[in-house]
Amino acid sequence: MKPPIWGREVPFRNPHFTGRVAELAALRERLTGDSAVVVSQPATPLYGMGGVGKTEIAAEYCHRYSRDYDLVWWVRAEQEDTIRNALVALGRRMGLPDFHSQERDYSAQIVLDALRAGDPYRSWLLVFDNATRPEVVSRYMPEGDGHVIVTSRVAEWRRTLRSEGIEVAEFSPDETVSFLRKRVSALGPGDDPAEETARAQDAELL
Repeated sequence: MKPPIWGREVPFRNPHFTGRVAELAALRERLTGDSAVVVSQPATPLYGMGGVGKTEIAAEYCHRYSRDYDLVWWVRAEQEDTIRNALVALGRRMGLPDFHSQERDYSAQIVLDALRAGDPYRSWLLVFDNATRPEVVSRYMPEGDGHVIVTSRVAEWRRTLRSEGIEVAEFSPDETVSFLRKRVSALGPGDDPAEETARAQDAELL
Protein backbone atom coordinates (compact mmCIF):
# COMPACT_ATOMS: atom_id res chain seq x y z
CA MET A 1 0.00 0.00 0.00
CA LYS A 2 1.45 3.34 -1.06
CA PRO A 3 1.23 6.48 1.14
CA PRO A 4 -0.94 9.46 0.08
CA ILE A 5 2.03 11.05 -1.71
CA TRP A 6 4.40 8.69 -3.53
CA GLY A 7 6.95 10.29 -5.82
CA ARG A 8 7.00 9.13 -9.42
CA GLU A 9 10.80 9.23 -9.32
CA VAL A 10 10.94 6.46 -6.70
CA PRO A 11 12.38 3.43 -8.56
CA PHE A 12 10.17 0.41 -9.07
CA ARG A 13 10.78 -2.33 -6.53
CA ASN A 14 13.42 -4.76 -7.70
CA PRO A 15 11.95 -8.30 -7.57
CA HIS A 16 15.51 -9.68 -7.55
CA PHE A 17 16.69 -7.59 -4.60
CA THR A 18 19.16 -9.76 -2.69
CA GLY A 19 20.97 -9.61 0.63
CA ARG A 20 21.88 -6.28 2.24
CA VAL A 21 20.29 -7.46 5.47
CA ALA A 22 22.86 -5.69 7.66
CA GLU A 23 22.68 -2.44 5.69
CA LEU A 24 18.88 -2.31 5.77
CA ALA A 25 18.81 -3.12 9.48
CA ALA A 26 21.37 -0.41 10.21
CA LEU A 27 19.46 2.07 8.08
CA ARG A 28 16.20 1.30 9.85
CA GLU A 29 17.84 1.65 13.25
CA ARG A 30 19.50 4.96 12.38
CA LEU A 31 16.27 6.43 11.06
CA THR A 32 13.77 5.19 13.61
CA GLY A 33 15.44 4.20 16.85
CA ASP A 34 12.64 2.82 19.02
CA SER A 35 9.69 4.42 17.22
CA ALA A 36 8.27 4.76 13.74
CA VAL A 37 9.34 8.39 13.52
CA VAL A 38 11.95 10.14 15.62
CA VAL A 39 11.89 13.93 15.95
CA SER A 40 14.85 15.72 14.31
CA GLN A 41 16.67 12.51 13.44
CA PRO A 42 19.84 13.30 11.43
CA ALA A 43 19.89 12.30 7.80
CA THR A 44 21.51 8.94 7.11
CA PRO A 45 23.96 8.70 4.22
CA LEU A 46 24.58 5.47 2.31
CA TYR A 47 27.99 5.86 0.75
CA GLY A 48 30.25 3.72 -1.38
CA MET A 49 31.66 3.22 -4.85
CA GLY A 50 29.56 3.83 -7.92
CA GLY A 51 27.37 0.90 -8.94
CA VAL A 52 27.67 -0.89 -5.60
CA GLY A 53 23.95 -0.77 -4.82
CA LYS A 54 23.29 2.34 -2.72
CA THR A 55 20.27 3.42 -4.75
CA GLU A 56 18.87 -0.13 -4.71
CA ILE A 57 19.01 -0.20 -0.91
CA ALA A 58 17.32 3.19 -0.61
CA ALA A 59 14.58 2.15 -3.03
CA GLU A 60 14.02 -1.14 -1.20
CA TYR A 61 13.69 0.79 2.06
CA CYS A 62 11.06 3.06 0.50
CA HIS A 63 8.96 0.12 -0.62
CA ARG A 64 9.48 -2.02 2.45
CA TYR A 65 8.47 0.66 4.95
CA SER A 66 6.09 2.76 2.85
CA ARG A 67 3.23 2.21 5.31
CA ASP A 68 5.13 4.14 7.97
CA TYR A 69 5.01 7.35 5.94
CA ASP A 70 2.41 9.77 4.63
CA LEU A 71 4.81 11.07 2.02
CA VAL A 72 7.74 9.45 0.18
CA TRP A 73 9.66 11.63 -2.27
CA TRP A 74 12.76 10.93 -4.38
CA VAL A 75 15.17 13.79 -5.07
CA ARG A 76 17.82 13.62 -7.77
CA ALA A 77 20.67 15.34 -5.96
CA GLU A 78 23.43 15.51 -8.56
CA GLN A 79 23.07 19.27 -8.87
CA GLU A 80 21.39 22.09 -6.97
CA ASP A 81 18.95 22.72 -9.82
CA THR A 82 17.67 19.15 -9.76
CA ILE A 83 17.17 19.38 -6.00
CA ARG A 84 15.14 22.58 -6.28
CA ASN A 85 13.11 21.16 -9.16
CA ALA A 86 12.23 18.08 -7.09
CA LEU A 87 11.13 20.20 -4.13
CA VAL A 88 9.01 22.45 -6.35
CA ALA A 89 7.34 19.35 -7.83
CA LEU A 90 6.68 18.13 -4.29
CA GLY A 91 5.12 21.47 -3.41
CA ARG A 92 2.64 21.08 -6.25
CA ARG A 93 1.63 17.65 -4.96
CA MET A 94 1.28 18.91 -1.39
CA GLY A 95 -1.11 21.70 -2.41
CA LEU A 96 0.53 24.24 -0.12
CA PRO A 97 -0.94 27.73 0.30
CA ASP A 98 1.19 30.64 -0.93
CA PHE A 99 3.05 28.25 -3.22
CA HIS A 100 4.18 29.70 -6.56
CA SER A 101 6.04 27.19 -8.71
CA GLN A 102 7.43 29.92 -10.95
CA GLU A 103 9.50 31.25 -8.04
CA ARG A 104 11.68 28.20 -7.46
CA ASP A 105 13.84 29.43 -4.57
CA TYR A 106 10.85 30.79 -2.68
CA SER A 107 8.73 27.72 -3.41
CA ALA A 108 11.46 25.30 -2.33
CA GLN A 109 11.68 27.13 0.99
CA ILE A 110 7.90 26.92 1.43
CA VAL A 111 8.12 23.14 0.98
CA LEU A 112 10.98 22.81 3.49
CA ASP A 113 9.09 24.90 6.03
CA ALA A 114 6.00 22.72 5.63
CA LEU A 115 8.02 19.55 6.14
CA ARG A 116 9.71 20.95 9.23
CA ALA A 117 6.34 21.94 10.65
CA GLY A 118 4.79 18.58 9.79
CA ASP A 119 1.87 20.36 8.10
CA PRO A 120 0.05 18.84 6.26
CA TYR A 121 2.23 15.70 6.37
CA ARG A 122 3.99 14.76 9.58
CA SER A 123 5.64 11.44 8.73
CA TRP A 124 7.63 11.82 5.55
CA LEU A 125 10.65 10.27 3.87
CA LEU A 126 12.95 12.09 1.45
CA VAL A 127 15.71 10.34 -0.50
CA PHE A 128 18.49 12.51 -1.92
CA ASP A 129 19.98 10.21 -4.54
CA ASN A 130 23.52 10.51 -5.89
CA ALA A 131 24.45 13.55 -3.82
CA THR A 132 27.77 15.03 -4.89
CA ARG A 133 28.22 18.13 -2.71
CA PRO A 134 27.36 17.73 0.98
CA GLU A 135 27.51 21.46 1.69
CA VAL A 136 24.88 22.14 -1.00
CA VAL A 137 22.59 19.18 -0.33
CA SER A 138 22.47 19.90 3.40
CA ARG A 139 20.81 23.27 2.74
CA TYR A 140 17.76 21.46 1.37
CA MET A 141 17.35 18.87 4.12
CA PRO A 142 14.48 19.67 6.48
CA GLU A 143 14.51 18.68 10.10
CA GLY A 144 11.32 17.63 11.80
CA ASP A 145 9.36 14.44 12.28
CA GLY A 146 10.43 12.87 9.00
CA HIS A 147 13.43 10.93 7.73
CA VAL A 148 16.11 11.66 5.15
CA ILE A 149 18.28 9.15 3.29
CA VAL A 150 21.25 10.24 1.18
CA THR A 151 23.06 8.09 -1.37
CA SER A 152 26.49 9.27 -2.39
CA ARG A 153 29.97 8.30 -3.47
CA VAL A 154 31.25 10.87 -0.97
CA ALA A 155 32.39 9.26 2.28
CA GLU A 156 32.80 12.31 4.53
CA TRP A 157 29.38 13.40 5.76
CA ARG A 158 29.95 13.69 9.50
CA ARG A 159 30.83 17.39 9.54
CA THR A 160 27.80 18.28 7.41
CA LEU A 161 25.09 15.95 8.70
CA ARG A 162 26.27 14.88 12.18
CA SER A 163 26.18 11.28 10.95
CA GLU A 164 28.85 8.70 10.23
CA GLY A 165 26.69 7.15 7.55
CA ILE A 166 26.58 3.54 6.40
CA GLU A 167 29.20 2.23 4.03
CA VAL A 168 27.87 0.03 1.23
CA ALA A 169 30.50 -2.40 0.02
CA GLU A 170 30.47 -5.07 -2.67
CA PHE A 171 28.37 -8.20 -2.24
CA SER A 172 29.71 -10.81 0.13
CA PRO A 173 30.33 -14.24 -1.48
CA ASP A 174 27.10 -15.59 0.06
CA GLU A 175 25.10 -12.66 -1.30
CA THR A 176 26.66 -13.15 -4.72
CA VAL A 177 25.63 -16.80 -4.72
CA SER A 178 22.10 -15.90 -3.67
CA PHE A 179 21.90 -13.25 -6.36
CA LEU A 180 23.05 -15.66 -9.05
CA ARG A 181 20.58 -18.33 -7.98
CA LYS A 182 17.75 -15.83 -8.31
CA ARG A 183 18.82 -14.52 -11.68
CA VAL A 184 20.26 -17.60 -13.45
CA SER A 185 17.77 -20.46 -13.58
CA ALA A 186 20.47 -22.95 -14.69
CA LEU A 187 22.13 -22.68 -11.28
CA GLY A 188 20.47 -25.04 -8.84
CA PRO A 189 20.69 -25.22 -5.04
CA GLY A 190 23.21 -28.06 -5.27
CA ASP A 191 25.78 -26.10 -7.26
CA ASP A 192 29.08 -25.36 -5.61
CA PRO A 193 28.98 -21.82 -4.12
CA ALA A 194 32.69 -21.32 -4.81
CA GLU A 195 32.17 -22.07 -8.47
CA GLU A 196 29.17 -19.73 -8.59
CA THR A 197 31.17 -16.96 -6.95
CA ALA A 198 33.92 -17.44 -9.52
CA ARG A 199 31.34 -17.14 -12.25
CA ALA A 200 30.12 -13.90 -10.71
CA GLN A 201 33.65 -12.52 -10.63
CA ASP A 202 34.13 -13.47 -14.25
CA ALA A 203 30.91 -11.64 -15.07
CA GLU A 204 32.08 -8.57 -13.09
CA LEU A 205 29.14 -8.77 -10.72
CA LEU A 206 31.30 -8.34 -7.65
